[in-house]
Amino acid sequence: MNVEVTVGELDCGARVRSLIHHVAQELVRNAANHSRARRVTLSVERNTSGILLRVVDDGRGFDRGGLEQHHRQGHMGLRLLEQRVRDAGGRLDISSSPGRGTTVEMTVPIPGPRSVTAKLS
Repeated sequence: MNVEVTVGELDCGARVRSLIHHVAQELVRNAANHSRARRVTLSVERNTSGILLRVVDDGRGFDRGGLEQHHRQGHMGLRLLEQRVRDAGGRLDISSSPGRGTTVEMTVPIPGPRSVTAKLS
């Protein structure tokens, strides 16, 4: 699996950096273990809403309706991530469908002035 990472200038505290790290790590791990993806792109940037983390894979995708059954079977990874992001005042949006890959976006608000974003490859 090829992983491409782009990170902009992030002016945020240690708590938000830790959240970004944890969520990014879990999402890439999920793609590696479940999606059969050949390519994953991960980007982190600051925008007018705060910090945006986006993880996109070209894997097999899944039916969102099947998540509840996975949760009942004890697979709690995405649900725990959603809760952790909500606890930080953010949101986690998951878009997926069978055969079309998965996109997950985490947005976390950051108080204070907006900084300039620089793309690194």
